[in-house]
Amino acid sequence: QDTWTSTGNQLVLTATAGVTYDGKTYGSGTRARLIPGGPSSAPAVYGIVMIPVSNVIFRGFEINGNNVYTGGLYIGNTAGADISNIEIDDCVVHNVGDPNKFSWGYSILVSVDTAEKTVSNVTIKNTEVYESPANEGISVYAKWGVYNSRNNNILIRNCYIHDMGTDGIEVSNHSDNVTIEYCTLANNGTHGIMTRVSPSGEGPGNVIEAPNNLIIRYNIINDNLENGIAFTNPRDFVQTADIYGNLIYNNGTNGG
Repeated sequence: QDTWTSTGNQLVLTATAGVTYDGKTYGSGTRARLIPGGPSSAPAVYGIVMIPVSNVIFRGFEINGNNVYTGGLYIGNTAGADISNIEIDDCVVHNVGDPNKFSWGYSILVSVDTAEKTVSNVTIKNTEVYESPANEGISVYAKWGVYNSRNNNILIRNCYIHDMGTDGIEVSNHSDNVTIEYCTLANNGTHGIMTRVSPSGEGPGNVIEAPNNLIIRYNIINDNLENGIAFTNPRDFVQTADIYGNLIYNNGTNGG
């Protein structure tokens, strides 16, 4: 139930393969809090928590970004190899990023930054993400600048994502078999859910597929500033999705 603080805006924890990190069941049951210690003039390269290895369970923590120039929880980034079997459960991630400085400091990021490598079998469940000004709540992002980087078999279940600066959830580029279910996405700054293919101006030749086999079901998507669910595919790749059983209302208050 302690608070763990880094120096400046740097990371607090880098995971070790095969380890379960439990921030809630020890002691009084109060969540352990991970927090960057102070501001910096430059963005942190990494998140407050990095999981670049396989077979990790991370549950019961609060990641408080303290509104400094940093990222939140990064899965796969800096791995340099295929990784798999990551579970995020019962966490709270909030106030990631400086509201006065634009940066790509993601709250929760699933991505790999080595060509032709894959992050697979990731579950993010029972988690709340909120009030982060810079970017998406959860970003499943095959990076446009990394040739044929991939995400596969990602499950986002029963998460509450609200009051973000941009999208609640974004799924980008070569990210296959992503399921988003039983989530609530509300009051976000652009879309509730966005699926995206980077335009050709971003890394021609690096992006070779759109998200495929996407499932969006049984979510509540409301009061987002633009669309409830949005698709962009400027490269005209084949894209497939099943969308059913969602309650979508009162979006587009900005004319989206």
